[in-house]
Amino acid sequence: MEKLLSNKRVMILISGVITVLALLFFTTEFFSEESESEPIMFEDLEEKKQDSKSAPDKNTGLPAADIFVDIKGAVKKPGVYQAEPGERVIDLINKAGSFKEGADQNKVNLAQAVADQMVIFVPLEGEQAVEAIQNMPADAGSETSEGAKVNINTATEEELQTLTGIGPSKAAAILEFRKQNGGFKNADDLKKISGIGDKTFEKIKDRVLVQ
Repeated sequence: MEKLLSNKRVMILISGVITVLALLFFTTEFFSEESESEPIMFEDLEEKKQDSKSAPDKNTGLPAADIFVDIKGAVKKPGVYQAEPGERVIDLINKAGSFKEGADQNKVNLAQAVADQMVIFVPLEGEQAVEAIQNMPADAGSETSEGAKVNINTATEEELQTLTGIGPSKAAAILEFRKQNGGFKNADDLKKISGIGDKTFEKIKDRVLVQ
């Protein structure tokens, strides 16, 4: 009887050991498979992150190139303005405070689309000399403006600065002389202005108009 009980205990012990070993085996296999799959999961996540960084953003799109336009002549606030893609000449003139009194709007194509380095020149009524350089891009207009006549009795400060050697200070002096003396009688009167000598006058005399 005791021998049977002893055998049963041995069998139970052996069964217990086998069960424990089986549990250990399956547990080890489970964690081993899980650990092997983790690098793949992390690799997939990393690939997704890289793909998301390299893919273009359809919502933001590409940044628009900067567009700067130089507005001269008979506007209230002449200067260089930044334009948005698709804007027209009228939009830039409005940014410059709109037209001055006496501006010849008929000589400006208000519906023209603006482009980078463009020059918009708004003449006064009766001014024909500046018409050739209005609404021209800077790279093309610079050549044309070099040969355009400037009426020193009616030109604005910005128009006077298109003359070679005439900067802001000399242009202001020309306007002051014109105000004090009621205008220029001839082109040689320019030499009466401080800073405009024979050399400067020789450079600009062919472009000066007195009317």
